Parts: sequence; structure tokens; C-alpha cells
Amino acid sequence: MKRFILGFALALVLASASSASAYTYTRDLTLGSQGADVVALQDMLVAGGYLPASTFVGVTKGYFGALTQAAVAKWQAAVGVTPAAGYFGQRSQAKLASMGGTTTTTTTTSTTLKGGDGDFDNYDVLGNPDSTDVEENQTEEVLALEFDAEDSDLMVERMDVLFAETASSTKPWKVLETLTLTIDGDEVAEIDASDSDSWSEEENDEYSVRFDDIDTVVKEGDTAKVVISVTAQDDLSASELKTWSVEVMNDGIRALNADGIQVYEGNGDDDINAGADERTFTLEVATAGELSLSVDEDDNQARVVTVDEDNDTNDEVIYVGTLESEEGDNNIEEVTVTIATTTGTTNGLSDFIKTVYLFIDGDEVGSETVSDDDGSEAIVFDDLDVDIEEGDELDLEVRVDFDNQDGNYATTTTGVYVDTVKVDFVDAQDDDKPLTETTNGGDVTVSLDSIKVEAGSLTAEYSGDTETKGKYTVKFDVTAPEDDDIFIALSSAATSFDIINAATGATTSATTTSSSLTGATITSSHLKITEGQTKTLTLTVYLDNLGGATDKELQVGLKQVSYKVGSTGATAATYTAGLDEDYRTDSLVLYKTAQNN
Repeated sequence: MKRFILGFALALVLASASSASAYTYTRDLTLGSQGADVVALQDMLVAGGYLPASTFVGVTKGYFGALTQAAVAKWQAAVGVTPAAGYFGQRSQAKLASMGGTTTTTTTTSTTLKGGDGDFDNYDVLGNPDSTDVEENQTEEVLALEFDAEDSDLMVERMDVLFAETASSTKPWKVLETLTLTIDGDEVAEIDASDSDSWSEEENDEYSVRFDDIDTVVKEGDTAKVVISVTAQDDLSASELKTWSVEVMNDGIRALNADGIQVYEGNGDDDINAGADERTFTLEVATAGELSLSVDEDDNQARVVTVDEDNDTNDEVIYVGTLESEEGDNNIEEVTVTIATTTGTTNGLSDFIKTVYLFIDGDEVGSETVSDDDGSEAIVFDDLDVDIEEGDELDLEVRVDFDNQDGNYATTTTGVYVDTVKVDFVDAQDDDKPLTETTNGGDVTVSLDSIKVEAGSLTAEYSGDTETKGKYTVKFDVTAPEDDDIFIALSSAATSFDIINAATGATTSATTTSSSLTGATITSSHLKITEGQTKTLTLTVYLDNLGGATDKELQVGLKQVSYKVGSTGATAATYTAGLDEDYRTDSLVLYKTAQNN
């Protein structure tokens, strides 16, 4: 490991900063330069606070060493001279002349390194990553290494890295966009790899690049992990999709220890020749994108939304789906949601829907006003710019605000559903692609009913051993409004059921031996449900097919619930909304003749 003495711990000397006189420079100044012009430069740096006056206690000014170089770099960074590399050339001299030969004092903070004459230890280029595929416009790690800080803190200052694509001598700035350096997960330096000025040409069509001004401290005894990542440019030609080699150059890492001594590490041989510390990466064409949209029927069942006569009913979910990026990284640009009215709805969409919202991954990404008076409308949400990486999933929801009912629409058969969802996206190859999903989100019926009904358990079993009789049980929850008791009529004609042919789904007939409705306190031939409470009611139906014309596979389904609000003497209302297949029992075959069991 190479070592270079910068300076030693000195007693603190207080010095007053004074303005340096304007000086005419006639040459470039760099490491090793000596003379009066160096003295003038050092006076300016001391006056500006970039070089401690204590540097020259017992030392004569006039020699351009590493401390002067570091001070020049700090001054360049402060006044906007690039690159801030510590070389005092024509660009820096012109800048200083434009400032009248002096510079404004800048207050800086120094980093205190603890320990003594420290150095690198246990330097190792890791086996992973290696042979990495880097797709167009993607960022991947291509080289990683570790080292320990031994006997003192080490401030990593710079790193020199060598790249080569020897098969066709491709220039790195033609294919690489960015180089990034991280230490222990923190980004400490970035280079514009597409700028040819960032590169220095070495021998054999190899190119080096320097990560400068890293200034990251690794504490004594700690192990640092250093990672280099590359970002490939977009739209590479087939001839540019080549394999590259990368290595840290010999003594390519420079750090400062607590004694002010520069120490170096890096075992590369400054030549790409399949050495042990070299790693490779291959530029690849971007993967063609593919999106899918899945719709779970359990999340999109037919349902009823209770609306209000006088107030809007907002934020009701009418569609739920899951977007998945099955191939490549993709960007969602536009989503078109086609909403249609259910069969029997006489109103146009705009009569009862005010606003439609699109949510992706829980975030609202767009809202649109419904304007169509007809039975369907394609709602377009554009300029979305939502990224989804390969393998990731994002939830997609469509929500609506229903208008108040009074004077706007009927509620006997009014409903809506999402018919289709079309997603327009751009893949990593910058190709525009469409995705259309036609699985609808289930019928959403709007209702003014003041009760809420939800399906519970639904069973069917034989009654007796002959398998000619069946017991069908429909359980359902009924919730009363917050401010009124309700009364459910017990008569079979009021709260009624359908007998259904399971093979066809059509209603049919069978001998009903008995039916009952239970689950709440009986008041004047009604089941009472107190305001705000929910009760589970049980409808039990016994069917008998003995002596029937044929064997029958039957179900029983809840048809309607008759209820009164406030008292048993109130006018009866009927609840039918959404009482569909979800309120039907399992099927059971009732035989026309007794079976031998």
C-alpha cells in the first residue's frame, strides 16, 4: 500500500486572515510547482480560509504540495470552478482575476479523524456482483469490495476505476449514462458517464474514471462495503450490447488517516486482462413489457349501496383489481374505465353518479366528472405516470360519489357496474402497449331502504332417512337504522323465498311442508330489531318431493324481506335489492321415491 505524508499534528497557531494582493499568474500551478506565484496562491488560500495558516509554522511557503492542492479544490468548489480537482490553471486564474485577485472568506468545518497512523486492511473484491446483465435505461451493481479501517479512522477521498470493452473498442460514454458509488449503502459520488470529459483514455482502448470528493469517513475497526453501479443508456444498438470489464485501479483508492498521511489501496494491474479483481457486466436490450389486470370475484360481488334522499353518498368502491408487471419495468400512462348501468335502470349515469375516482396502490391518481346521460360512459384518466417494476403488484380501485336521490333518480332498479378497464402503458423498450380487461366489477345497486341486509351461512341437508325431504336454512344479518326500530313481518308471504331448480337457476315448485323465521324478539307477529342493532335471522324451509313426477335438485333463496319502520302499525316496505345467488342455499337432490339407506 502506497503512503504519502501530507503533514503532521501541529500546535494550534492563531493567525489573522488578510486580503491577498492581486497577482498576475503566467503559468499553470500543480503538484510540485515552486516559486513566488505559489506563495501568492497560498496567501490567497490562507486569507480565504481554505488553507490553515498553521500549515506554514516552521515551513516556508512557495511549494505546491498536497495540502495546497486540497485547498485549491475547496476554493474551486466554493466559487464554481469545475472540475474542482486542485489544478490551478487558466480557468481558475481567470476566475480569480474576475474577483479582483481575492476571494471571499468561506467558513468551513473540518472532520476530526481519530486514531494514529492508520491504513487499509483486509481489502477484498467481492465475488458478487459479477457477470451482471444491465438492461437499457436500468441501473445495476457491477463491482463491490470491502476493507477494514485499521489503527485509525480513514477518510476516503477518491477512487479510480478502469473500464474496457475490448471486443469492439466501444467508448464508455457512448453506452453508459451514470456511474454511482455507494459506501455502506449511502451514495457518496456520481459521475455523468455520458460525458466524454469524465473519462481518461488509458492503453489498449481502456478508460479510467475518477470518483472525486468522496470525503466519507470509515471509523477505526469498521468494515466498509463499497459498491459501484452503472446505468445503461436507452436505445442501444445491437453492436453496442457488449460485455464490459471493470476493476479498481492499482492504488486506486486514496484515503487520509488521522496522522494526515494519505494511504492507498487497490490491487488492479491497470490493465483489463481477466485478472482476479476484475468483474464483468453485459449490456442487454430492455425486456419487452407485459402487464396483467386480475379481478377477484370475491372482491367484486353484486352488492347494494344505501343512498340518501337529501345528501350525497361518497367514496363507494365499485371495482377492485390487481395490476401486475409480469415482464419488465413499465410506466402506466392512462387508464380508461367504462361504466354502464345495470339492466332495468332507466336513468342515465350522470343522473346518479357525480364523480368517478381512480386509485392505484392506495393513492388517488385521478378524478373525472360523469357527463353522459346515456347508459354507459368511458372515463379517461390520463397523464398518470405510475411506475411498476417487474414482479410488483399494485391495487387498482374505482370509486364513485352517488348523487342524492331526491328528484334525480329512481331506486327500485337503479344500478351500475364497471364494464371494461383499459390500461395504456409504456414498457422499458419505450413501446406503447394496451391492456384491456373485460371482467366486470359486479352489479352495484343503489337503494333508499333504511335497513341493511347481508348474507350469512346457507345450508341444505336431508330431513329423515328417505332423501325425499330436505331442510334448507338461509341465515342473513339485518341492521336497523341508527334512529329507528324496525319490525320484520313473520308471515311467509311477507318475508318470502324462492325454490330454485339448481340445474337451470330458474324458480320451480315443490311441496313446502313448513317455513319459519327466527332470530329476534317477537312483537305482534313481527321480529323487532332495535335501532342501530344487527340481528342474524334464520329462514328455515322444509321441502318434500315424495311422490313427485321427477327427482329434483333444489335450492332455496331469500326473495324479499318485508319490514316496518318505527312500529308494527307503520306502512310496510319491501327489501329486494341484491338478493341474488349470494342468498341461495347449497343444492340438494330430493328423490321422488324413498331411497334404501
